[in-house]
Amino acid sequence: MKRQQFLDNLFDSTAVFVDWDEQEYDVRDLMDKAYKNKHNEVRLTENPNQIEYFVELMSAVLGGGYLVRGKNMPKETPKGTYSSTTSGSTGVPKLISHNIENFIAPAIAQATIEVMDESSTFYQCLPTATNAVFSVGMLSGAVSGARVVFKKFNPYQIANDYMKYRPTHTTLVPGMYDMVRKTKEWNKVDLRQMKYFLGGANFMIPGFFDDIKSKGGRPVHGYGTTEMPAIMCAYPGSQDHLGHVWYPGAEWKAVDGELWCRWDHMDWWQSGDLVEVDPVHGPKLLGRKDNQFKYKDFKVVPESFELIAKELDTVNEALLKLEDHLVMYYEGEANPSDIEDILKSRNTCFMPKKIIKVESLPRTALGKLSRKGAITV
Repeated sequence: MKRQQFLDNLFDSTAVFVDWDEQEYDVRDLMDKAYKNKHNEVRLTENPNQIEYFVELMSAVLGGGYLVRGKNMPKETPKGTYSSTTSGSTGVPKLISHNIENFIAPAIAQATIEVMDESSTFYQCLPTATNAVFSVGMLSGAVSGARVVFKKFNPYQIANDYMKYRPTHTTLVPGMYDMVRKTKEWNKVDLRQMKYFLGGANFMIPGFFDDIKSKGGRPVHGYGTTEMPAIMCAYPGSQDHLGHVWYPGAEWKAVDGELWCRWDHMDWWQSGDLVEVDPVHGPKLLGRKDNQFKYKDFKVVPESFELIAKELDTVNEALLKLEDHLVMYYEGEANPSDIEDILKSRNTCFMPKKIIKVESLPRTALGKLSRKGAITV
């Protein structure tokens, strides 16, 4: 679908957006408001309100302007109708640009491949700046005529909301899912009406697929980041390998063990994710390139140790750090000897000298592990 046809569909949309105060907005009315406010300027927004953000972005798209999301205006000129001056939860300032074309393909893929229509409800409780959610949530709902419900994140309320709104599609990043699954409300949730449960990010919480399936839902691991919309999904039956190219026009390759991606023949983008490529199942994510450290003249990928430890049901989260030696901290009911045994069974190159249980590991605002945060023992 071309840009103008896509925008025409939004102007004709029967979709409804519902905000956290239960107020309803017709997408057609929002598009009319955006048309009246269209501009060709560079504007800055920190707006966390999804409804207003949609209008601001469409105003830039329709007027040929730019919308920068962040706390500071970048020194460089943006090259798209959407920009960000930070990278996810890392807080490292950099300019990330997207044209509306970057969002059209995944929105259409979600609406068609994942069967979204006027009978669908998409439940969303993530920032609009998360590209995977914006492209496969707001825009796909708007173009397909679906109902899109926005909520502020509350781990104790998610299960109740799923039962109340009976969504057919939803997105929950691993950090948030990890908090939700530990609530007593989650044990009672019924997801049989759920056609699509997207856990977007590079790494998934162990047991995610089995948990969602056991509740009747359809789990999907969609690979996407702040820099790009979700383009790949986990190979059917496995949350470890990203083997299915979901976004039309997307390509990937491994360069010196790092995953490179591009969409619609744009420039190749270095993901920073380290992969091991299986000829049948595709790339398996091992860890982040920027998380590597050197130990005894070898490069160590901490996530490769942590993912093994988290295969134990009694380990909720693990973090490998290099202090004077290798130390693994973890949350959960496991004994240190349990973790030591499973690491030895996988023939890891090195064993942590200490394995220490803690009440909680440091996390970012989005629930991701903070590798630089202080650990209280």
